[in-house]
Amino acid sequence: MYCVNCGEKLCNVQRFCSRCGFGVPEALAGSFATEPRGELPFFPIHQVISSHSTVVARFVLPAVWLAAGIAGAIWYLRIPGSERADSLGSAGVAAFVWLFLGIFILWTSSVLKKVTIDGRDLIVSNYFREARIPLNSIIRVHQDKWTRTQPVKIFFNLRTPFGRSISFIPAGYELPWKEHPIVAKLRWLSRVA
Repeated sequence: MYCVNCGEKLCNVQRFCSRCGFGVPEALAGSFATEPRGELPFFPIHQVISSHSTVVARFVLPAVWLAAGIAGAIWYLRIPGSERADSLGSAGVAAFVWLFLGIFILWTSSVLKKVTIDGRDLIVSNYFREARIPLNSIIRVHQDKWTRTQPVKIFFNLRTPFGRSISFIPAGYELPWKEHPIVAKLRWLSRVA
């Protein structure tokens, strides 16, 4: 039997997980001796696990960054010619920094997906198309805990329409040194699905 919260392996007599302290549901106590198998009565039905701010991070932030760059370029071009020649070096540095950060923002935001757990499947969407991926095809779940959005990356053993891995921003926020609970839940669901 495995802990519902963190995925730790439990023995039949344990009522609480020794790793996270989560209680084992009474209905399941003793029903799964060594390996998870069979139908589980508490499989989530249509639970969105990605944050609602995914839309903002994926579409709004890059658009605002692009608009700010265009506004900066228009402002620079409206400066009189003699003053513009004097500030050419600093404008070049600003344009380089804006371009570098713009590429970084586009690269990190374009990979974000909306993820929903639906029974024994993940429904993954990039807001233009959707794919249903079995939970048992998950081979690894990793979270980058030291960035602001703390994205979670899921790796699959099969090729999906989005590649062999996807990234999403989990709903809620954890302290930087703590792992988001959805990571443990996905690990556990991948074992029992």
